[in-house]
Amino acid sequence: MNDMTELKTLWSDIPEASAKELSGSRALLLRQTHASKRRTSPLRRYGLRLGLAGGLAAAMVGGVIVVQVGMGGSADQGGIGGILAAPPANAQQILKMAAQTALNDTLNPRPDQYLHTELRTTSYWQSPKGGKQVDATEERWTPVTGRKPSLVRETTPKIELPGLAVPAERGGTHDTLHIPTCTKPVDDSAQAGKLADWPTELNALRAKVQAEGAKYTAIPKRLRYWGAIQTLVNQAVLNPKLTAALLQLAQEIDGIEVDANATDAAGRPGFALGMVDDRGVKSQLVFDKQTYRYLGEQYVHGKDVQHSQRKPDGKEQTFTVPKGAKNGSAVIKVSLADSLPKVAENASKIKLPC
Repeated sequence: MNDMTELKTLWSDIPEASAKELSGSRALLLRQTHASKRRTSPLRRYGLRLGLAGGLAAAMVGGVIVVQVGMGGSADQGGIGGILAAPPANAQQILKMAAQTALNDTLNPRPDQYLHTELRTTSYWQSPKGGKQVDATEERWTPVTGRKPSLVRETTPKIELPGLAVPAERGGTHDTLHIPTCTKPVDDSAQAGKLADWPTELNALRAKVQAEGAKYTAIPKRLRYWGAIQTLVNQAVLNPKLTAALLQLAQEIDGIEVDANATDAAGRPGFALGMVDDRGVKSQLVFDKQTYRYLGEQYVHGKDVQHSQRKPDGKEQTFTVPKGAKNGSAVIKVSLADSLPKVAENASKIKLPC
């Protein structure tokens, strides 16, 4: 749940990712390469598609694929909706309830299957004379085990923004196929749930999370632990015990703010738990108000923020991203598939090194 608060890396001219670019977060690669090489739209050549947090997003935001089924938000979908007589008073209580709910989620896939994730995304797009919040849909097919191709299918609307000198983004559906090229022996660790071997005992997990967060030196130190947990929750597919343990660790963090009137990228109401960076950008996890299921993640501007971009002619241009602008992903449904769907003939193909 798709960097989700940064100046997004736009891959329009990059035919193949390098091992260096993949280091640290394979999920980040998947999010960044959605804007694949087939697009040479004016928004990418002249304008700006903005994520919302800068360094935090670039280091932390992974593909939002979480093992939660039936995300509609009603109490009869499982979880622990209805147990509390009153709404939780603080972030720690919400995280405790969410951790308990996570333990009820499991898919039990076969090794030969694919994890099929349906998401709704929202991004803030910027041109020299204005900006627009753009909603889209996304589907992912990720192999459970083995080095097999994975597929990302994006459907975006036609985007029209003022100030563009050439026609705007046309929109439509596009496939991006990610093809492993590693020649090393295939291991059996889950690709879809690549954190399957992480410990769930809190002391051991805490040490690994702290080590993970320490890698992101561009992020303020006070945000690294939260950012690492946020990313790992997004990646802890097929491992509800790990998700629950991560949410338990999050209860130890001071300064988590609760927005009880938030909505996720799909417009569903929820509790948004997050921390604020020095520019006022909120990095949030969103949970359903009744079931406490994880709904998704998002980065929201709490105030107007200025960004700069260098144009192809070398000149700097500055954009103001307004308060309330959002970049995020919402998990709608997770299911299992026996194979990839038919891939479009014009699909972009991204080779993934070891």
